[in-house]
Amino acid sequence: MRNLSFSLVRRVLLPTVFACLWLPAAASAMDVINGKRLYVANCAGCHGSDGQSVIPQAPSFARGERLQQADFTLVNFIKTGSQTHPPFLGIIVEKEMYDVVAYLRIIR
Repeated sequence: MRNLSFSLVRRVLLPTVFACLWLPAAASAMDVINGKRLYVANCAGCHGSDGQSVIPQAPSFARGERLQQADFTLVNFIKTGSQTHPPFLGIIVEKEMYDVVAYLRIIR
């Protein structure tokens, strides 16, 4: 009986506790509707409203360019920018950057 209880705790209780502690934060970071709003306002001028880039240097998100990178990497790029991409740190907050990345993941 003791082994059954431990097995139950290990298989059911621990994953449930883990999900309650971690999933709300992850879910709140994925507001696709807000991501679309921010994308249209800040990104569509170069990357296109449908994700097809309108300038040569901009990746085409509709074709999945750059989207093989982790969310953290993409958010860091949005924050700091590059020679051809403006930094958005101070313009939008980090959570909103994750919202934009969530939208990018479904744009194609």
